[in-house]
Amino acid sequence: MAYLGNSPLNALFSFTPVTLAQGQTQVLVNYTPGRCLFFKNGALLDPNIDYTAANGSTVTLASPASAGDVLTGINLASFAVANALPLTGGTVSGPLTGPASASETTGGLIELATTAEAQALLDDLRALTPKKLADAFKGANTLIPGGSNGQGFFKLPSGLIVQFGSVMGFDSYTVTLPIAFPSRHLMHPLATAGGSGGYAPNTSAWVETSEPTAANFKIFPYRPGPTGGAVSAARAVSWLAIGV
Repeated sequence: MAYLGNSPLNALFSFTPVTLAQGQTQVLVNYTPGRCLFFKNGALLDPNIDYTAANGSTVTLASPASAGDVLTGINLASFAVANALPLTGGTVSGPLTGPASASETTGGLIELATTAEAQALLDDLRALTPKKLADAFKGANTLIPGGSNGQGFFKLPSGLIVQFGSVMGFDSYTVTLPIAFPSRHLMHPLATAGGSGGYAPNTSAWVETSEPTAANFKIFPYRPGPTGGAVSAARAVSWLAIGV
C-alpha cells in the first residue's frame, strides 16, 4: 500500500498485504485486536460489517473474495508518550525547554523579573510587567516622608536622584540628605521659607554659598527688617536637591 508523506516514526504502523484466492473468506495475518485497519483492493473495510478480527491471527471476511483481491492490514503498534499531559488539567512540575532565550534580535522565551531585579535597575535579560515597572520605583529607590515635616527622595533609571524635605522653626539648619549623592549635585540646592503667622509674608531662606557636599548642606532663614535684614527663625523651610 502506498503511503503519502513522511514515513511513520516509532514503528507505529505495519503493513501486511495478502493476495486472495477465489471464494476465500479466512485470511491468516498477524495483527493486534482492536488496533488494526483492513483494506480490500484499497477500500477500507468496516469491522462491524465486512469482516471479523478478534484473535490476532485470523481475519474472516463477510463476503467471499474474488481471485486476485488484495487484503492489506495496517496494524497500529503500541505507542505511548512519557509524562504526557491530558487535554485538560495536569500539572507541569519542572522547567520547560524551548527556543533559546529572547534577545534584541532573536525571538524566544523570556523570564519575568522579580521585584528585587526590577528595583536594582540593572538586569537586561528579564521582562517587566506593568506592576514590576511600578515596583522598580519603590523599595530602596523611593522614600516618602510620613508627614509634612520630613525628608524623601526618588531615583530614576537615568541615575538622576531628586531629594526633598522640610523643617520647622530654626535659625540655621544643616540638612543631611536621606542618601548621599554617589557623584555630585547637579545644581545648587534650593530652599524656600513660609508658614503661618507673621513669618509667611516676609521670610525667605537661602543655602550657604560654599559648595555643598554630596551628603549635606546648610540652610539659613532670612527676614528683612526696617533697618536691614537678619537671620531669624522661620516657621517652615522646604528644600530641594538634585544630583547623580
